[in-house]
Amino acid sequence: PMDQQPVDSVFPAMAQAIIASDDTIEERPEVVQGFVDAVLRAVRDISDDPAAAAAQYVALVPQHSENLAGIEAVMRAYAELIYPEGENQPLGAFDPERIKAVQDFYVEAGIVRNAVPVEELYTNEFIK
Repeated sequence: PMDQQPVDSVFPAMAQAIIASDDTIEERPEVVQGFVDAVLRAVRDISDDPAAAAAQYVALVPQHSENLAGIEAVMRAYAELIYPEGENQPLGAFDPERIKAVQDFYVEAGIVRNAVPVEELYTNEFIK
């Protein structure tokens, strides 16, 4: 048996993030928007029906078909524990307070040398 512990109880990390350079955001916003839309659609599909999402996955990656139950369990865990929207936190949106807490930790731990204004670290402009 394995216990699970929310990462927030240890570190204010983010489960997943999409990263694009400032240049790409400025020069090719339609590409960024398309990618964000596709990822959020996949997240919603997994959240809506983890069993169907797992079945679709193994149909596309048949070498994993022997582990359908395990893949479904992983998708169900993401749907229940990682993907639910927080209060005032739409799916896919960055939380500036969380980013600040992560940055503060990184600076204090010497992982990064200098803090930068948090608003320069993210954008929520592609979240619909």
